[in-house]
Amino acid sequence: MESGQKKTILVGLTGRADSTVTAYLLKKQGHNVIGVSLSNFDKDDENYKRPRKLYNPTSYDSENKPDSFGFVEKLIPNCHLPDLKQVKSLCEFLEIPFYAVNATSEYREKVLGRVLSSGISGENFFPCLACHSMMIEILAQKLTGLKADFVATGHYAKLQFSPHRQSYIVSSSPDQKFDQGHLLGRLSQATLSKLILPLGDMRREEVLKIAKSLGTKLAKSPDERSCFNDSSAVSNLVERMTSATLRKAGQILKYSDDMILSDHNGLHLFKIGESYQTGKGQGSSNESLVKVIKKNFNSGTIYVADTDQLRYKQAMVSNYFNLNYKPDYDSEIIAIYQIEATLPLKQAAIEVAKESSIGTWTTLSQEGSKMFKKLSPHIFYADKKSSVVKIAYPLVLFELGNIPQLLSALAGNIFSMKMIENLRLLDLELPKRYIDSFPGPKWGIDGIRKIMKIKNRPLIGSIIKPKVGLSAQAHAKLAYDIWKNGVDLVKDDENLTDLTFNKFKDRVDAVIKYRRQVEQETKLRKIHVFNVTGPADLMLKRARYVKKQGGRCVMVDLVACGLDNVQFLRNQKLDLIIHGHRAGHSLFTRNPKHGLTMLILAKLARLAGVDQLHTGTVVGKMEGGKKEVAGINDFLKEDWQVNFLLSDWSGIKPIMPIASGGLHPGLMPSLIKNLGQELIINFGGGLHGHPDG
Repeated sequence: MESGQKKTILVGLTGRADSTVTAYLLKKQGHNVIGVSLSNFDKDDENYKRPRKLYNPTSYDSENKPDSFGFVEKLIPNCHLPDLKQVKSLCEFLEIPFYAVNATSEYREKVLGRVLSSGISGENFFPCLACHSMMIEILAQKLTGLKADFVATGHYAKLQFSPHRQSYIVSSSPDQKFDQGHLLGRLSQATLSKLILPLGDMRREEVLKIAKSLGTKLAKSPDERSCFNDSSAVSNLVERMTSATLRKAGQILKYSDDMILSDHNGLHLFKIGESYQTGKGQGSSNESLVKVIKKNFNSGTIYVADTDQLRYKQAMVSNYFNLNYKPDYDSEIIAIYQIEATLPLKQAAIEVAKESSIGTWTTLSQEGSKMFKKLSPHIFYADKKSSVVKIAYPLVLFELGNIPQLLSALAGNIFSMKMIENLRLLDLELPKRYIDSFPGPKWGIDGIRKIMKIKNRPLIGSIIKPKVGLSAQAHAKLAYDIWKNGVDLVKDDENLTDLTFNKFKDRVDAVIKYRRQVEQETKLRKIHVFNVTGPADLMLKRARYVKKQGGRCVMVDLVACGLDNVQFLRNQKLDLIIHGHRAGHSLFTRNPKHGLTMLILAKLARLAGVDQLHTGTVVGKMEGGKKEVAGINDFLKEDWQVNFLLSDWSGIKPIMPIASGGLHPGLMPSLIKNLGQELIINFGGGLHGHPDG
């Protein structure tokens, strides 16, 4: 509010010195002041007794007609329940209009209801914050109806607009003893823009002097404690206003071992975090101090933990969650998760870190505590806006050269925890020692180009269509025709293995015969990709047959077979190109909130020994945008951290990305522009269905 301008201002009045002086000072400055009091009692509630009629000729709310405020006794301790008759007299003394607003429903929902629920659950709730925010927000809602410009209250706090932040900031009063800035922290920016705090630069001693000089009767100020500071007041409230099932009596148990400590008379009598002395009257040796940590409303059980357990838990939390921790990329695996859970992000991240490593509630021995410090992971990044966390796991938690064990830890039980709503493993950064424990691909990009004698262009491939249905001989003849017309690579489709109408060995024999013929005719190298997908022993048997007959390449459906079987095949040292098909990956990669990313699958496939991998097309029919597909391809083609990799992949050959799915020759310029030349471009129906044959 600019100085010197006269405004119409609503002042929230309680009948006490602070709000009265606020109204007085604003009126003295020449503003049009309107006094408003909020009533939070319900005249129809049987808990109110001793009715007393009150005439209020200037009631603003249409529901609150004259004589409507008839019950004065408080249902609960409440420092802001005004005596409306006294407030009306103050307004007459100050010569300002007076309005009363019935805030019963808002009070019950935002304050009383929360007090009751926290009293039942035992969780902490600070009613003063909710109550003060509620009252000021209601006053702000009345501005338009009363044709007023601002709301003013008697809070001891300062309000300033920050040009840098472009927002209003509440700061402390110079009178630290009576500072109330913390009570205004929940107000919206819209409300703060309409709020005036005339007492912000004043000390309460000055305010009381002014109030005394007015010479009128004021309501006595309450003490500075919360209305519900006394836990017995909350317990009494719960007893009066909730069903007996929510106040069930039961037993007090130790959380660590379910040992019964004693009985209790009601769940509502205990607050989470409250200290409790056990063993009283049983001798000092049996006494111990515990804290309430959990309530079970079905059984009426209260769980407590002793101070040693709590200290251990706190040590666990601080060890797990440390945003100042600096990860060691040479000795830790970094997992990046996006978490949506029923718990706050920090707690959910800790639960994920615990479940994926060595977490436990039970207090460990000294030796176990040392092990915990050595093996526990560290959450070193957490962003509430994106729900992304980064966790550093000591490498000793993982078996070298074992992808299934890695996934069991980092993509295993954590996905089954009840508190998880969505969980996505976004990326993994692996230390060089872990990467180098895998053989990786035999050939990679350079090896494939050397075999094919093709240096400076994409490799052109084609899938036999229809997917299934052709005989082995028809399949082989079609492969010949495709090769003859300039295609470099022909492949089986992902669901063609050893079928009654197209037996695997028959297909291998016929295709290799035609491949040799077309190579002789064109003087160009050609490849056929034979699908060997199956159980490990059968897959190996088929791959050996391809090798024996003179084949150069086999295909494995990675998801169906498992990356361990790909690794198994690579370890046989058959010197075959391994073509990785990703059929089925969308089971866990497509949901942007859950599962794991295609980037993870690509990294693990490279470790397992794939030489070329389907990654997406951007412009074709398969899922995957430009940023994702190009990012995966860049990783597959990169061998060191010169550009963007944090991990040292120099010991694992780069592998060839494959674009396949819904492509036709007309898309090639766009495809190469998006994904580059280091690529296998696979055509299926887009080639076979060409109008010119």
